[in-house]
Amino acid sequence: MKTIFLNRTMSRYVLMFFVLTLLSCSKDKEGIVDGTRLEERIVDAELILSTSEEGVEEGDFAPGAKQILKDRVDWARMILTTAVREEAIVNAEEILAKAIETFHTNVVKSGVPLYGKGAYFRYGTFGDFNITGQFSISCRVRFSSFGSDALGNIFVVGLDGAEAVILRYTKDGKIEAYINNGGWLGGGLDSAPLQLDKWYHLSLTYSGKDLVAYLDGDIVLNLKGNGNPLAVASNFFVQSGVNPGYPSRFMLGNIIDVSIWNVVRSPMQVQGDFENGVELGSEGLVAHWPLDVNLGNSILDRTGKYTAKGTAINWQDK
Repeated sequence: MKTIFLNRTMSRYVLMFFVLTLLSCSKDKEGIVDGTRLEERIVDAELILSTSEEGVEEGDFAPGAKQILKDRVDWARMILTTAVREEAIVNAEEILAKAIETFHTNVVKSGVPLYGKGAYFRYGTFGDFNITGQFSISCRVRFSSFGSDALGNIFVVGLDGAEAVILRYTKDGKIEAYINNGGWLGGGLDSAPLQLDKWYHLSLTYSGKDLVAYLDGDIVLNLKGNGNPLAVASNFFVQSGVNPGYPSRFMLGNIIDVSIWNVVRSPMQVQGDFENGVELGSEGLVAHWPLDVNLGNSILDRTGKYTAKGTAINWQDK
């Protein structure tokens, strides 16, 4: 009987030792997590970053897409080196996998900027564009509405109510063009009212004396000026959309294919721009923004020198 008692006692000790050993091992493993899958996902993401290029053509990875993914990779690596719970590692791996998936869909898509109340693209200031006495500007427009106010704005060079160049429209669908050379030179274009939901090409040239405006390649305004210099300051904003001095004058619709030259375009050249688009390297071309793909609200022009900054701009399909 004594022998049996000792065996039972020893069995209890053995069992207690086994339980304590398991508890001890469990404590030893606390804080040690398996990060293999997360490490593999990080390697995958870094390979994608090293072999991908961003661009501005339709189908390219969108500018800024790589930085977004890189930030997520840096975060995941921080989790990998600091996490003490398995759940944190699993969560980080899932989030990084989603970031990789999002990166592959973050590509440049076709689209056009949609203007409304308060919306504009600012292309710079007048002093940025090396314009001395003569210039040409052009764009393509499509109206969704002519509004109920007397005037809407397409393009302006101005600041705080002082204006040097105006391209605007009336609620009746008529286009007006003006330059300020100490007095206003300009007026309504000699054309029928424009139609909604239809693209038009507009161009305005100023020789330092004469103002000529075009609609779809045809001259619709031709005025002789007095030869006085343009009443403009170097800090005047150059922008499309809302007039910076008159917030009630804004654009309802789309403006694309914005070009600025420091020369006077001839009627034949304007006709060519209308029919074939703007050719990079054209004489006197200072800047050109096609604005026919959705690049967001900060867009470098085709010459690589000027960045247009958008405010309250939405994008819609062509």
